[in-house]
Amino acid sequence: MKKRRSKRAVAAALLCLLLVPGKTLAADACFFPACDRDCPSLVDALDGLGADSSFEGRREIAYANGYRDYRGTAGQNTALLHLLRHGLLRRPEKTGGPLNANRDRVRFLRQEPKTCKASALAMALNLLLGSDEFTTGSMGGDCCRSIAGERFAGSDGHTYTGVYRTDAYEGSLDELTEGIDGALADGVPIVAAVHSIRGGTQHHWVLILGRSGEDYLIADPAQAFSGSIEDSAVTMASRGYALGLADYDTMHYGYVTFQR
Repeated sequence: MKKRRSKRAVAAALLCLLLVPGKTLAADACFFPACDRDCPSLVDALDGLGADSSFEGRREIAYANGYRDYRGTAGQNTALLHLLRHGLLRRPEKTGGPLNANRDRVRFLRQEPKTCKASALAMALNLLLGSDEFTTGSMGGDCCRSIAGERFAGSDGHTYTGVYRTDAYEGSLDELTEGIDGALADGVPIVAAVHSIRGGTQHHWVLILGRSGEDYLIADPAQAFSGSIEDSAVTMASRGYALGLADYDTMHYGYVTFQR
């Protein structure tokens, strides 16, 4: 199996190892303790450590160890178990970030016709800042303005730069899913392109809020709702969406997010 390890995961692991040589409290804070070599499976080993062994829990652990495409296969679980047996399985970070800190205090914005991207992006910016400063209109309405390269002061004290890859940006499904998983791991919002698999709209934009099993939680600006973004969360499947814009000859996979 090909291992896909991010530079950030490798650097974090090295930092843990370099903080204090040998097995120390500092190292233990970064890594799970080594399990018994006879532990039969990753799930059993994690259960024995009192860790979350659900698919969602294992996916977070896999992401923290550089695996961006965790699907729960035998090969992936064996690779993670190998790390755990040697005390090298990194714990997932629980930083939260602006995305999770502000979900219950930022209000949901419902779109007007053809303003889904502007409404979703306004909500994303409000989550980042922890305010209701941005509106569908201030983001350009049906001609959503680009935020590429713009810098924003997040509610966590960090500065974020806008990444704007939309409509005509073809991209790929792998790039989009990796972008979503990376944003969620960093605790920053991401707006993603979707289409209906029920014969409805083929060009739509939603705000990704988190995961629910193998599905994503979203705030859908097309939804009839009023209240906080947290209260508006639904799964993509419940809304009948799949990732990508299907009104092109070739599927397009645009997104808008923020990098620190």
